[in-house]
Amino acid sequence: MERLSVLEKKLALLIEAKKNDAQRIQELSVELEVHRDENGKLREQLECMQTSLQEEVAKLCDENTLFRSQIEKLEDALMARHQSIEVLNQEREMAKMALDDLIKTLDVIVEDEQPQ
Repeated sequence: MERLSVLEKKLALLIEAKKNDAQRIQELSVELEVHRDENGKLREQLECMQTSLQEEVAKLCDENTLFRSQIEKLEDALMARHQSIEVLNQEREMAKMALDDLIKTLDVIVEDEQPQ
């Protein structure tokens, strides 16, 4: 009889342990569902952010292309202006040399016409 009583107690403990296990499984299942829902929401947020970032990157690429085009136009304009300034400097030097030659020629004419 005593062995039967021990067996009954052990079976009762086993049944209680299984009930606790079943309850814990139920709690973990609920917790798992909560985490799955949160995971789904986070994935949606991530996808929205990813889409937004891709749009921002595309916009910045377009702006970058526009800025590069504007920089190239400015560089071309500066190069043209630089070349124009170089031409003007050369013309100024030529005019200066012509003026110096004219002054020398006039000096020679004036010296020749002065009575000696």
